[in-house]
Amino acid sequence: PDLHEMQRDSYNKYFDQVADEFNIPTEILRGISFTQTRWTNMKWEVDDTVSQCSGMPRVYGVMGLWNNSYFGFQVNEAALLLKKSEIEIKENPLENIRGAAALLNKYFIEMHGAGKLDRAEIESWYHVMAKFSGIPHEDLALQLSYKTYQFLSEGYSLYDIKLPKKAVQFEKLLPELIATRKKAESKKQFTPENPAATPDYPLAIWRAGKADYYYTSGNPMQFVVIHDMEATYEGVVSYFQTLTDGRTVSIHYCVNGKPDVSSSPYSNAPAGEITQMVEEKNWAWHAVCWNRYMFGIEHEGYVNNPAWFTPEMYQASSRLVAYLCDKYNIPKDRYHIIGHDEKRTTAWVNWVTSTGQGFDPQCNTHTDPGQYWNWTQFMNLITIADTVKPQIQSISHSNAKPVPTYKEITVTFNTSMDLTSTSNAFTITPNVVGTKSWNTDNTVLLFKPTSNFAFNSSYTIKIDTTAKNIGLKKALGPAPFTVTFTTVPVDTVGPKITQSYPYNNALNVPTKPEVWLKMSDPVLTSSLSTTLKFVDDGNVSVSMSGAKNEVVDDIGIISFLPTLKPNQTYRLKLFPGMKDFYNNLSKDTVSIQFKTEPAQFTTAGLILDQFESNGRGWLQPNQSVNSANYDTSLTQFIFSDDKKMNGTTSGKLTYKFSGNSNGIVEVPVISMPIIDSYSSL
Repeated sequence: PDLHEMQRDSYNKYFDQVADEFNIPTEILRGISFTQTRWTNMKWEVDDTVSQCSGMPRVYGVMGLWNNSYFGFQVNEAALLLKKSEIEIKENPLENIRGAAALLNKYFIEMHGAGKLDRAEIESWYHVMAKFSGIPHEDLALQLSYKTYQFLSEGYSLYDIKLPKKAVQFEKLLPELIATRKKAESKKQFTPENPAATPDYPLAIWRAGKADYYYTSGNPMQFVVIHDMEATYEGVVSYFQTLTDGRTVSIHYCVNGKPDVSSSPYSNAPAGEITQMVEEKNWAWHAVCWNRYMFGIEHEGYVNNPAWFTPEMYQASSRLVAYLCDKYNIPKDRYHIIGHDEKRTTAWVNWVTSTGQGFDPQCNTHTDPGQYWNWTQFMNLITIADTVKPQIQSISHSNAKPVPTYKEITVTFNTSMDLTSTSNAFTITPNVVGTKSWNTDNTVLLFKPTSNFAFNSSYTIKIDTTAKNIGLKKALGPAPFTVTFTTVPVDTVGPKITQSYPYNNALNVPTKPEVWLKMSDPVLTSSLSTTLKFVDDGNVSVSMSGAKNEVVDDIGIISFLPTLKPNQTYRLKLFPGMKDFYNNLSKDTVSIQFKTEPAQFTTAGLILDQFESNGRGWLQPNQSVNSANYDTSLTQFIFSDDKKMNGTTSGKLTYKFSGNSNGIVEVPVISMPIIDSYSSL
């Protein structure tokens, strides 16, 4: 691929130019290019349509256009739409972006018609981008589209790629993706070799590769080969399932470069998603004469671009490799954990020959994963697992204060746990019937009682030392973990407001406030539509934009972010019937009235920091000698798109004090913003 990074400034201009021409959000063009090629103009010395390592068809240009029978003939279609030659679409960055935009515009009209959806709203392009991917598997196409939104929401600024952050309404996207994945899961391939359609590695998803594309006999596995895909994860997983063009290629595992999208985008998602395609008892076709000695792992990305190799990918892959090494007694060193390009390492070639490993160390011609794969970081992550002993980091229930009877038990471990042994080791006395479930990386156990715990009762949670982690199967210990908790007294009172902003009869309220209600108990969202109204002075409903109903420290917080008019009166009305988690109903009618500030006409002030990047060097509160008496695990300073005056992000401080007085949380900064010639902020 052509990786001249100086060209990326011109791509930036092209994205804006083409977005205007085709009435497509520029973020969509930038995001697709980042997801498909990391803003790289993909050109090939030998235009044979097939990449060297995974057997995947080639993509072309900045936008990664296809031109093959499996994913589609986008280059050809774009050339016809623009009346350009295929060579121009393939090799000219501007025409490649225009070609992609022409296709996206065509798909949008075909799928949504004219005027039915707001083209300027980036979420409107969810299904259009899925179709643009060319992936025939619906769940994988939608997943790749969703991944583009993930990249947009995070932004990116490395290797001369400047992808600005863009707020994304994930709540409009995630439910459909999860439903589509579940639908695909229900139809997954049950093969004679694996009738249960379950993965060997507990953190993987089983998606069978092309039938019979593997050996059923070979030598004991003593090596792990690291590959890169020369493609996207979703594309390779789709292609390997349905190879129809005579190519014989397969792999044991594929690793994604992003967190598992089945997790909430608002929490810390586990490391990159993994698909298993060939069972560990068989030998995949991935490295020619090495096949009968080695496991193979494909990683999303291209050999000549370091932007593909993400922290999530290294984390997920290192766990997988550590698991394989522990299970099959493979030494955790660079003689046995190798790249597909290891033939270029003279010391390894000599070692294979001198120790009589039984295969030709130079029978491969590939160059992946290449110079940008960080072997030092990767090997450190693999070997650190040997020192990790299972521990319980936190548990939701304790004797610190009475626990609500509806509250599920959450246990967080410091490492991925073996599901069977840990689930069996978990007990509650007196016995409580319920269901156990795990997050996608097996670090969080959730116990949900079938019915609420009894009021005003004591329970003991025990996790025995028979609980073990994945891989080395180290046991929890040295003694069983136990904790006793007591539930709250009988509650028959409906939810009430304990505090609000604005308070009743407040004056000079900003025109862009965060309105919030603190409730005595968490309330059911389903009961709010008929019991909570927000109106202006003429009793006309006002939009409660960004509405949230959250549970914080076992109380309810209802909030929203309206845009109000100056010097106007507004009312927040609560009617009887609001329901808490015990199904108790509120009985009171409450009205909170407030008035906004007068219209203000001011000149623009000096922006001290846009918070678009950390150019000034903002630090964390724990890096200040003045910060004291606060909860370090819940206090942090981040750049967030939750609220901002302009641009894409703002600075956000989340904090919790640990005492009742004398708490200080200070956010230090290396380069102080100057207010005037005498003082600093």
